[in-house]
Amino acid sequence: MKYLLLLVLGTMSFVSNAQSADEFYEKGRKAYESKDYKASIDYYTRSIELTPTGNAYWGRASAAWQLSLYAKAVTDYSVALLYVTDTKERGKLLINRADVYFDMADYRAAIAGYRSYLELIPAQATAYNQLGRCYLLLNRTDSAVESFNNAALVSTVTADKAIYTYNKGIAYRNALNYPAAEANLTACLALDALYDKAYVLRADMYTARRKYALAVADYDHLLSLGKSDLVNAVYYHARGLVYSKMKQSEQAFADVKKAADLAPDNEDYWFDLGDITKNRLRNAALADGFFRKAMALAAAADSNSTYGYASLLAGDTKEAFRFQARKIAQAKSDPYRYKWELHNMACFYALTGDTGKGIDYVQRSLAAGFDDFHHLVNDRDLEPLMGLPAYKALLTRYKVPVPQR
Repeated sequence: MKYLLLLVLGTMSFVSNAQSADEFYEKGRKAYESKDYKASIDYYTRSIELTPTGNAYWGRASAAWQLSLYAKAVTDYSVALLYVTDTKERGKLLINRADVYFDMADYRAAIAGYRSYLELIPAQATAYNQLGRCYLLLNRTDSAVESFNNAALVSTVTADKAIYTYNKGIAYRNALNYPAAEANLTACLALDALYDKAYVLRADMYTARRKYALAVADYDHLLSLGKSDLVNAVYYHARGLVYSKMKQSEQAFADVKKAADLAPDNEDYWFDLGDITKNRLRNAALADGFFRKAMALAAAADSNSTYGYASLLAGDTKEAFRFQARKIAQAKSDPYRYKWELHNMACFYALTGDTGKGIDYVQRSLAAGFDDFHHLVNDRDLEPLMGLPAYKALLTRYKVPVPQR
């Protein structure tokens, strides 16, 4: 009789715990829907402590992901996969975990995750696109192009095909294959003529290929769309820089001045206005006022190196190098910023004619992971270095592709 009573009590306890686990799970789900992710994690944890389930681990992983607790999210998605057997549900878990790896910038783990997902659920365009983005960020151009091709092939949505074709254009641009980039961007616009970003990038490719009139035509089209002042300022500024390359100095001045008038708080517009005024129109006195305006705005923001560039071109070389040395020191804990600040210092030395130190800082930036090769071979500030054998040897050493124009 006593044994039977204990058995009944044990069964009642199990039912009570199971119900409590369900209640905590439901509270976790509702907290997640209310975007109270911390509370959601706490509720899912209490549910798991009572009765572990795949859904509870799944829910907790998703809440952790929202809070950028990436390692916890990966662990919980992995545990959830041990419980879930349905193919479609496993696919969701696999792609979620892969997306977390992507957000962690662990692109190799993300690649493995997207491949696992595609083995389980083939021919999914979004997964191929994400796979391509990983390869793109790892500078694996051929694999990126193949993945974007697959995404476009299996997609049935024209607008999505345009996006995947645009991404192919980016891959080719990054590899300095400008003809292929241009061709894919034109194909993208054939699929979606309203895709503004494709016009912008194609204009950039036209500029890299010195097809300046075509670049201007793309910016003319963008400016005809009636966008906001801030967006139009971007287009005027970009078109002005193209006119500057064409040595149409007055038109370049007019466009960049228009950009500065539309977005007067943008220090880069005032700086480039000063650059065009000084180096194209040969009006140093007028340029100085523009540089001072850029310096004032940049000093207030202290968010980029425009203050240093403006100081340099305004003639205060000592202040420019002091400023840039500080920016490098501040950026040491941020790998992305650090490589860019080293690159900027290379530009400073190139602009002042110290080619030896300029090349040294290019090398330092490459050693720190600088991989914006498109910028590296087109940055007008580095032009004093580009013809030097030591510069060419450095690019070869770091496997910078030879531009195809």
